[in-house]
Amino acid sequence: MALNPTAALSTQRPDLAESFAQFDQALAAYGYIGAELFPPVDVAQQAGNFGVIPIQTMIATIDTTRAPGAGYNRGQGDLTPKTYSCLENGAEDVIDDREANMYRNYFDGEQMAAIRARDRVLRNYEIRIAAKFVTGNFGSGFNSAVAVSWKTIASSTPAVDIVTAKKAIYANSGLVANAVAMSWKKWLDLQQSDDLINRIKYAGLLDPQTKTITTAAAAAYFDVDQVLIAGAPKITSNEGATVALGSIWTDDTVFVGRIGRTNDFKEACIGRTFNWTEDGGSMAGAVESYRDENVRSNVVRVRMDTDENLIYKSAGYLLTGADA
Repeated sequence: MALNPTAALSTQRPDLAESFAQFDQALAAYGYIGAELFPPVDVAQQAGNFGVIPIQTMIATIDTTRAPGAGYNRGQGDLTPKTYSCLENGAEDVIDDREANMYRNYFDGEQMAAIRARDRVLRNYEIRIAAKFVTGNFGSGFNSAVAVSWKTIASSTPAVDIVTAKKAIYANSGLVANAVAMSWKKWLDLQQSDDLINRIKYAGLLDPQTKTITTAAAAAYFDVDQVLIAGAPKITSNEGATVALGSIWTDDTVFVGRIGRTNDFKEACIGRTFNWTEDGGSMAGAVESYRDENVRSNVVRVRMDTDENLIYKSAGYLLTGADA
């Protein structure tokens, strides 16, 4: 009986993983924002428990005066128990020997396969995080409709809408919002906003042409550190039908909130991505390859093992009706 190599004999491919360095810049430009909203935290176990310090405990006020001979007042507060459970996600791409030989002068088949496989993994990661940012997860007191749809560029007031959200976040958590996130379509509307253009014009900061209204200019307009534009699309049509594309992130909702700036898990922020490293998983995508002689092909696999966890919903706020 002939013995063929199997997937169990896969080989780690750090050489292909390194080729993602340049591709990462393209990903950022293309509009993947999930890892910005839920910064990764490496964990050594696939699943586990962790405690979240309630907001009221973090900012509790106690009497700090002490009389001679007396003890000091002690703060008390229980941790809110939460759990995480990482799930493996992966994709494979096949390089047929014949096709590899036909096109070897035009591109590296393995690198292209790794890029395609990784994009599928990251696109699904983005979809999972986008699914967290719905009113059903935030609830009453953590969302409201904008005053005027941002499609109405002559009379919408995006900056005022953001101030409403920032005030609510501060009232709910004592935290100051540092980021705004929206879909690419909503970004196009914002760039045309009369309110934004007039504020920039009369501040004398720059010539308010569309091409000069960058995310940095929008961040100054909103008074936040960063404006994130979610531009990655997904196929919305059924298999076999005419291809139709739509945004992964809804055009009708704008997120305002506090996102993590460090890998310190103690930093209060909207959420984190738990990344299990023990099985070789990586937020960059662990890359492996193996031989499949049945189809005379090399197979490249990219995988990650994560749990996208909404931790402090009070650190965020959803503005709805932006595309109404």
